[in-house]
Amino acid sequence: MLDAEDKISWTTPEERVPDRGLIIYQQAIEKQENFLVILDNAKAYPIATREVPPQANQPVLISSLLTKTAQKESEAVLNQFFLTEPQKNQELLLLSQQGRIKRLPIDELEGVGSRGLSLMKLKEDDRLYAAIFTHEGLDLAIATSSGRVLRYPVREELLPIMGKSAQGLAILRLRYGEHLAGCVSLPHRENLLLISGLGYAKRLAIENLRLSQLGDLGSPALQFVNKQDSLAAMVAARPGSIVLLSTNQNRKLPLEVETVMVTGKDGTGSQLVKLNPTEKIIKAQLLQDTSNRGFC
Repeated sequence: MLDAEDKISWTTPEERVPDRGLIIYQQAIEKQENFLVILDNAKAYPIATREVPPQANQPVLISSLLTKTAQKESEAVLNQFFLTEPQKNQELLLLSQQGRIKRLPIDELEGVGSRGLSLMKLKEDDRLYAAIFTHEGLDLAIATSSGRVLRYPVREELLPIMGKSAQGLAILRLRYGEHLAGCVSLPHRENLLLISGLGYAKRLAIENLRLSQLGDLGSPALQFVNKQDSLAAMVAARPGSIVLLSTNQNRKLPLEVETVMVTGKDGTGSQLVKLNPTEKIIKAQLLQDTSNRGFC
């Protein structure tokens, strides 16, 4: 299990997990000897399951289980998972901070050694922003801090599957001072949750956004009450789920997705989070339901 502080541990279904953190990821270990982590330097590394401590002990930062070289070369862990059969039927979608994208077959990640595997060629001043699962037939939504969202159909003609040595395609243009604020792949009938830095939020059906082509500007999806506000995060608005909001004052605020109204592209949404003066939301994470705890 991985909590909101990026600390990892394992447990069994029979054990009651102490309330040491809000869980953002869990997966059954079964007989897996290693799991993979994707870092912001666009490399994948294996971590031995035996290195993960039990929840009864103190969980550790997932980055601390990486090799010293991997820790020096990267600043963030973007994803972690076991290579299971269901995931082998998907692809890994990689998006860089400067807007380059590629779809990579999952089987490219089999047999990764301790020295890691480079998944995408990046420029020296670029880093990987997101590494998410997707497959043909889903939609892809990419948000920027200015409140615009680009929607793409995941299909071979637009987002072709590439090998690990490819640099990827330039999928969007970022304006001066603009940065990415979310990358989500989901069915076209589901909703997105958009959250601004000042605590305004809305749910928006992804099918309300027009389909984009490579290099498009996208659709304005969230307006702001003043020039000091911007889009902080965009996540999938799964029914019944809870999103954990992190602020620049080290506070973590849970938000029930279904308390947020579903609206159109226009408007600021509703202010659902009360913040302190100078406080802003900087990150949003979907929490996992741990009622059926799955070990790691």
